Amino acid sequence: MSQSLVITKEFSDSLEKALQAFTKGHLELTLLVAYELGNQNDADDKLALISFFKSRVLAHGLSAESADKMARDTRQIADFCGNFTSLEACKKALKTIGVTRLSHLNTWVGRAKTHAKAIMSLPRDKRENFPLDDGIKTLSAFNALIQGIEEEAKAEAEAKAKAEAEAEADEEYYEEEEAEAEAKAKAEAEAEADEED
Repeated sequence: MSQSLVITKEFSDSLEKALQAFTKGHLELTLLVAYELGNQNDADDKLALISFFKSRVLAHGLSAESADKMARDTRQIADFCGNFTSLEACKKALKTIGVTRLSHLNTWVGRAKTHAKAIMSLPRDKRENFPLDDGIKTLSAFNALIQGIEEEAKAEAEAKAKAEAEAEADEEYYEEEEAEAEAKAKAEAEAEADEED
């Protein structure tokens, strides 16, 4: 950032409000289409709905990459959204879970995959300590579970590295002891041989 640039509080507050409106609007838009998509049974109807959605996004001046990403996000959450009796029920559930952004919703929808990936960083005997069960009802609880797994994995990796370093140090010590004993035995043998001569 430039040394001479001064960010006023008024600008910062306005920017924050605009960003909050943008992220809320992005979530609302994606939920609207995902709910409709999740309630379609016919594969051709689903494709047609996604095509229509992308065409409307493009018509409003967004890039093709943005349209593709929005369509991909919509597909990822469609099954989740389609499980609710109404769009309002879906929004209410998301509020209870703690979802306020699309990235939060993607995390929640993909939690089983995220958990499976994280749990593989632990030794087998430690994995049962971090189950993904029905007790995880909020995004913050899920994030705390993943953080706990990551902290345990880090501690396990540090303990393993320390044990390996200690084993290596012990091995070097015994090798030095053995080398010294061999050198001493050789020197004594040579000294005996010299005495005999």
